[in-house]
Amino acid sequence: MLNFADHIDSLTSSSRETGGNEVKTSLLDEWTRSSTLRQEVYSGLGRELVQSRAVVLQQLAGLRFQVSTGVSSASGRSSGNIYHSADTHCFNGATGCGEVSFDPEDARLRLEETLKANAARPLFTKNADYLEVIVPPAKAVFKRPSERLIAVSELDILIKGSFAGYTHLNRIQSIVYPTAYGSNENILICAPTGAGKTDVAMLTILRVLDQHRRPGARELPTTPTIDRDSFKIVYVAPMKALASEITQKLRRRLKWLLIQVRELTGDMQLTKSEIAETQIIVTTPEKWDVVTRKPAGEGELGSRLKLLIIDEVHLLNEDRGAVIETIVARTLRQAEASQSVIRIVGLSATLPNYIDVADFLSVSRYTGLFYFDSSFRPIPLEQHFIGIRGKAGSMQAKRNLDQVTFEKVSELVRQGHQVMVFVHARKETVNAAFALKDAAAAEGSLLDYSCEDNPQWNFYRKSIGESRNKEMKQLFDYGFGIHHAGMLRSDRNLIERLFKERAIKVLCCTATLAWGVNLPAHAVIIKGTEVYDSAKGKFVDLSVLDVLQVFGRAGRPGLETSGEGYICTSEEKLPHYLDAVTSQTPIESKFESGMKDALNAEIALGTVSSVSDGVRWLGYTYLFVRMKKNPFQYGLSRETVANNPVLVETRRQAIKQAANQLAKLKMIDFDADAETFTTKDIGQIAAKYYVRHQSIEIWDTVFKTGMSEADVLRMLSMSTEVRESEVKELEHLMGLVPCEVYGGTDTNQGKVNILLQAHISRLPIQDFALISDSAYVAQNGGRIIRALLEMAIGRKWANTTVVLAAMCKAVEKRMWPFDEPMRQFPLKDNIIYGLTNLHTEYHPKDLASMTAAELGELIRLNEGQGLALLKAAKQFPFPELSASLRISRSLNDPTDLASWLGVESRELYSFLPRDREQSLSCSVQTYSMPISEALFKALAKPAYAAMGLGSFTESAIVAVPSRAHCTTIAQELITQHNLNSVTETGFLAKTASAIDVEERLGHSEDHIAANFASRGVGIFHRGISDTTRERILELFAEGVIRVLVVTREACWRLPARAGAVVVVGTQYICVNPSTSERQLRDYTLLELMEMQSWAVQQSFPGHFTLFCPVEDGEMFSRFLNDDGLPLESKLLETDLLSRWYRESMEGGTLRNKEDAVQALSFTFMARRLVSNPTYYDVEDSTRDEVLSSISQRLGN
Repeated sequence: MLNFADHIDSLTSSSRETGGNEVKTSLLDEWTRSSTLRQEVYSGLGRELVQSRAVVLQQLAGLRFQVSTGVSSASGRSSGNIYHSADTHCFNGATGCGEVSFDPEDARLRLEETLKANAARPLFTKNADYLEVIVPPAKAVFKRPSERLIAVSELDILIKGSFAGYTHLNRIQSIVYPTAYGSNENILICAPTGAGKTDVAMLTILRVLDQHRRPGARELPTTPTIDRDSFKIVYVAPMKALASEITQKLRRRLKWLLIQVRELTGDMQLTKSEIAETQIIVTTPEKWDVVTRKPAGEGELGSRLKLLIIDEVHLLNEDRGAVIETIVARTLRQAEASQSVIRIVGLSATLPNYIDVADFLSVSRYTGLFYFDSSFRPIPLEQHFIGIRGKAGSMQAKRNLDQVTFEKVSELVRQGHQVMVFVHARKETVNAAFALKDAAAAEGSLLDYSCEDNPQWNFYRKSIGESRNKEMKQLFDYGFGIHHAGMLRSDRNLIERLFKERAIKVLCCTATLAWGVNLPAHAVIIKGTEVYDSAKGKFVDLSVLDVLQVFGRAGRPGLETSGEGYICTSEEKLPHYLDAVTSQTPIESKFESGMKDALNAEIALGTVSSVSDGVRWLGYTYLFVRMKKNPFQYGLSRETVANNPVLVETRRQAIKQAANQLAKLKMIDFDADAETFTTKDIGQIAAKYYVRHQSIEIWDTVFKTGMSEADVLRMLSMSTEVRESEVKELEHLMGLVPCEVYGGTDTNQGKVNILLQAHISRLPIQDFALISDSAYVAQNGGRIIRALLEMAIGRKWANTTVVLAAMCKAVEKRMWPFDEPMRQFPLKDNIIYGLTNLHTEYHPKDLASMTAAELGELIRLNEGQGLALLKAAKQFPFPELSASLRISRSLNDPTDLASWLGVESRELYSFLPRDREQSLSCSVQTYSMPISEALFKALAKPAYAAMGLGSFTESAIVAVPSRAHCTTIAQELITQHNLNSVTETGFLAKTASAIDVEERLGHSEDHIAANFASRGVGIFHRGISDTTRERILELFAEGVIRVLVVTREACWRLPARAGAVVVVGTQYICVNPSTSERQLRDYTLLELMEMQSWAVQQSFPGHFTLFCPVEDGEMFSRFLNDDGLPLESKLLETDLLSRWYRESMEGGTLRNKEDAVQALSFTFMARRLVSNPTYYDVEDSTRDEVLSSISQRLGN
């Protein structure tokens, strides 16, 4: 143990003899030259804890620098917005490099003051069992003369109502307020935990609400004054527990404005109507990534997004950081493509390279970047980093950990403080509490922990006596408590209340308490840093995010003036946590690990369709920012960056490498010559269901037709890993599951297989790690099986599809296909047991038709149990399903038509589509989204690429289903053109101008059509006047406007041709005039062939591109490219035949049914009945028999 008192005196006395800047240098150099001190500082850490003068001065001497790019404004906000603890300095905002300068006398006094303040106790402690590093709390920053706390009473009524109970904004909020509420600037705010960052986010939310007040409602924003349908706000929280807490907090504070706040996570799903009526979505990075991958449905959230708040953005440095980079890059590209404003607000703990993160978030270094160091923490925090000696996982290390934990707890308790001890498993809370109690008893200090002097102790003892948790009752008498998510809610609430009222002194809990409940204590101790991660199937290091969150609970605001945070880890991990928590290690990008999956998602979404698109996309990532700053970390040399500062070629090679891997897995098509991408079904399924490319690689080798349930489970288990232990319980479970387990308990795949079957079979599991693994496998199993199901459907594997559909239901409902159907309801076990041997005889429909008494007798129970069964049975839907399949042959064999028309075989000429004289290429591209406005926005980019203007043609016709879609697709095409072209004239010919077009159109009343025409896009539909339509066609024929957007209904009367024809969608909505029902109908093949003819030109090649639903792709490709038009009779599909029969019988043309049969024998239908009977729903029989049957039906 080192005492600095004597050494400080010698340092400070010698420093007074020097002058100028030598003061700080002599102090630092003298300290670092001391070999004894250096040995103690570095011993056991494995690396230098103090690497530079700045680090020593900042971390140990308490010197902080304020770095600024300008003069403080009246609001108290510096234009540089970087807040530390000293007063004078300069900062080069353009380069991000800081140059520190200060008054020598001030530096000397600050150094002396800080060192002497800490001289009474060591900064570094060396013990036989552990090594301890103590980081003193930073001294509070002095307020500037221009600074003041902003009173809530003087602010907008929106803030007054949402900050109820606040008298003033705190210091950080007052500094940030002008930017947060007074502008739309992107913001990055770095501040310690508990400094009020969430309230800064609230100010940005209120800014959006203020911008969407209805006119005339500036002073009274009551219920009807905010246009709630015109915006969406998304708050991305790092964990589900925090998302739930944020949701409740925002909902409570915005309830008075009737703003809907909902949670959207893996546990909390929202319907389409709920999404539509929700203004603020609180979600997690992974869920928001999934949502924004969908251009339709939930993905429509993105089109109205006005504000994206990302909490704990410093997670960029962890495994999940790749997801944060993905969603930020997607948001920035969306804002650019749509020319809309999407504000991004990043909330972060203090981090060293905050300028890099600001650049990544498109935050202005001068107006949007705010950095507050630990001196701004509301309660000063003393941090203790303890490295436990001994081999990790050994009994010696465990004993040392228990001993140091007890030492620190007992020391704090003797000082009169409350302590929270955080462990990482539910059962460990009980073990840790009893271990501390037993150690105190052995030491004879158990009375120190007693709270019997609390005035309410007897009352609380009675309250806790009513609990059924025996461990909680036993520990309370000695001043200990436990808290974890597995306890009853009532017990947890009671423990929280007891701790707040100081009726217990030591609380052993899990980290969920730090996330979900605001329950501070003077000191927090993290006991061990190994946490079981079910996603990885092994123990991993406790995340820095969790450490910061736990440390944020140290100190009781309003009751204490300081707090203490302890983290007990292994000696090897001590440098990692010391650097991470004290913000000494720059955060790096983790995007490389997720780049392939992220690229596939963008290609499936349609935002990246070429290598050049991919290069631009990578330019929006944090990876790009850090590659320029720290190239060695990413395998680059300094010369590479020097020769190519924007790393275009590096990004190009990265994209091509990722694309080649995706193409190898058949997830995309990669044209290496044209450097273009096209998504494939597997890639779309992987993006939709969040399946990694590694799983696709595994499935590619084992997925086959004719798979059984056991085969499916085996393949599914290869997609996940769990840890290699708990063999005994796994063997017990394997003996109970119904399907064969390949590999048994000796392989990870076998363990996953067993756990998934145990989940379906509802088998109890005892081991904590296996419970965690089982929950993880079940959560992901359903998603992966659905992905496999879509792949099987796409490959037309009927048998495998049936098995996968059954397995989907098995995982989601936790019941096997052979189980009693009523098992999916929360019925008592004796009811299910009574039905066990009856489900093959009694369908749920039969049960629903019986009485409660009958059911009770059937299952050999009473009428009450029968009533419960009856209620469950009546919840079953009993739909009537019917389906018909019609198969047609194409006209590549027109024999029946020729025979019907009396054409001799030698006079018959049949040409296939490919036999046409003109060159016409046909391409069919598919999509898997329902028809909506979002669909056409998503198809705009591939449609723009298919038009090929300037490359293989000079004009294009784009066909859409309706008039409304004309406007949507025209606007999106112009947006795409603006993004890909430097010209500002849109699709106009090079020699034309907008003024020329306006003059040609004259004073048209069709303002929308005229506006688009002036930008080179003509619109053609019945809603436009005849005169305007004629002039638009003239301009298109002359090549003045190069794009013509037409509706489906115009296909038969459009007198125009173009080098490229693009049909965007093959479905349209039709309203039934009699019932007013909206019906979804498909384009006919005749309509599509007519549209195809628009691309047929005499002297130039034509290009026809069709975008259609994935299920129709093969059919359209076949008929448009190979077979030609199928032809069948429609007589039986209309009332024409029955009307003809009735009129002919009344007029005497037909005298009996035999005449009718003879008349029908001359129809084309009569020939097709024999050639293709399945299409007409008739059995194999002679033609006359079929016609007689039809005649019989007509006569009835």
